[in-house]
Amino acid sequence: MRKLLLATVALAGSMLATSGAQAALIATIPGNACAGEFGTPPNCIASGTYGGVTLNDTPLIAKFDFDNNGNVTAFTQGLFPTIDGSEFSFSYGPGGTGNVTYTYTPGAGDPLIQYVAVKGGPNFNLFTSPGSGSDTVNTPINPNNQQFPGLSNISFYDTQVPVSAPAGLALLGAGLLGVGLLRRKEI
Repeated sequence: MRKLLLATVALAGSMLATSGAQAALIATIPGNACAGEFGTPPNCIASGTYGGVTLNDTPLIAKFDFDNNGNVTAFTQGLFPTIDGSEFSFSYGPGGTGNVTYTYTPGAGDPLIQYVAVKGGPNFNLFTSPGSGSDTVNTPINPNNQQFPGLSNISFYDTQVPVSAPAGLALLGAGLLGVGLLRRKEI
């Protein structure tokens, strides 16, 4: 039991240590992320190598389209049925800066964000993500006028394909069985 408690404390400590991470720009890529480079919604799968980072078939969590005033005009659910869009909120920097701050508050069973694609002008910026919480990202500088364009859309990607309910229950059962065996061995 003591080993289990120590493992839980260590896991919690590592999660706290990584929660302060900030998004980092991986690359600026021509075209669109979801509805282009990574496929079409809702089956956008980020794959390939960009800026030295290899994306291993990371599925779309959600995509949001925006109008010229920064209002959400469309929400596209990815491969995660628990995501309904209410987990996200957005705020914007001063006009013309291309900055957007997003906040992601996942619910039970929701995935963590691994990558964020921010579209504006003819390109999109691809960022790493701290997983949840708030972070600020920006649209790429438009090569035609060297200005930050307004936000066209933002897409969020996870690290793995979601597990179906039966498979998830099987994994949970296996984990509980393992904990039971550990407890039995210690007695």
